[in-house]
Amino acid sequence: MNPDASFNPQEPKARAAVCRKFAEICLDNDLRHFSQWFPGKENDVSDALSRDDDRSDEELTSLLYSHVPSQMPSHFKIVPLPNEILSWLTALLQSLTVKKQLRERHKRTKIGRSPD
Repeated sequence: MNPDASFNPQEPKARAAVCRKFAEICLDNDLRHFSQWFPGKENDVSDALSRDDDRSDEELTSLLYSHVPSQMPSHFKIVPLPNEILSWLTALLQSLTVKKQLRERHKRTKIGRSPD
């Protein structure tokens, strides 16, 4: 059996901890959260946010508003995580083993890039 494909019993616990923390933050700050699903190849915002780390937050935000305005809420803004949350997440992630899949570098999106 491939060790990267084996079940890690810590993963469900970590996911539940993240869900609880997110709910706590939403309740403490009177936030309302909603998600919107887009089919894989049309999920441009999610792809760009997770893959285009070579761009500044301002550049990425501007490109997303100009290339996929239908997926962008009017109040969208990229902000750094507060240190308290960043520290909590880092500690949680360090308790998990890294899967081979997560070590692979994702391709950057084509949004706003010249064609090859």
